[in-house]
Amino acid sequence: MTEESGEEQKGEMRKNRGEPLVPGLELLKWICLTSGIVGFITWLGDIVYWSTKGYSIHPVFEATAGGIPYVLLLFAGLLILGCGASAYEKYLESTSGTLELDSRLDEMEKVMSKIHESLFKTTKKMAEDLKEARRLNEELRAQVEALTRERDRLNARLKRMQERLEHALAPDLREVKGIGPTMAERLKELGLEKVPDLLKISPEDLSTKLGISPKIVSKWFEEAMRLSRERSAGSE
Repeated sequence: MTEESGEEQKGEMRKNRGEPLVPGLELLKWICLTSGIVGFITWLGDIVYWSTKGYSIHPVFEATAGGIPYVLLLFAGLLILGCGASAYEKYLESTSGTLELDSRLDEMEKVMSKIHESLFKTTKKMAEDLKEARRLNEELRAQVEALTRERDRLNARLKRMQERLEHALAPDLREVKGIGPTMAERLKELGLEKVPDLLKISPEDLSTKLGISPKIVSKWFEEAMRLSRERSAGSE
């Protein structure tokens, strides 16, 4: 219920109970009516009194003229009595625009308050979701990094095991023609035990370290490469 409709209902209730519609109007009405009636009776009494005494028309005229203000007061009271409702309607008309504007402003404030509250909740929810997404992203990144490190560790371990296995299965240098037990021991002192070890070093360097002919070392390398090819073909 708006303030305007509430004010109209109050006016109707006052009107039905005979209460004043506009503050102060009822008091003014009764002052005018009372003064007018008393003055009118006094005026009539003066006219009758001076007429019965046989005075000239002058006192009667004065009495008649003196009653005019009382007649005006009586007329004013009757006018207020008859026009009270109309005055109240004009009063409502003059204030209805302001009341309607206030009511619409109140509704607008409520709507704006709801919009602000909704935006605040939405923004807060988005911030919470974003924070949760960042937390999950950090957790997943940490897990991926941990798995990557573990994979690299396992790959390195597997590679070392494979190299040891290949080295263990590789032909021994004693299988190379021209390398006897004594030379094999000398090569072992240089860290060369298997055919792959021999193929990692150049013939010239090995010839210099051993102090033997490069031709002999070259023959070792040819034989070592043949054994390596045969072993690889056999494993396939």
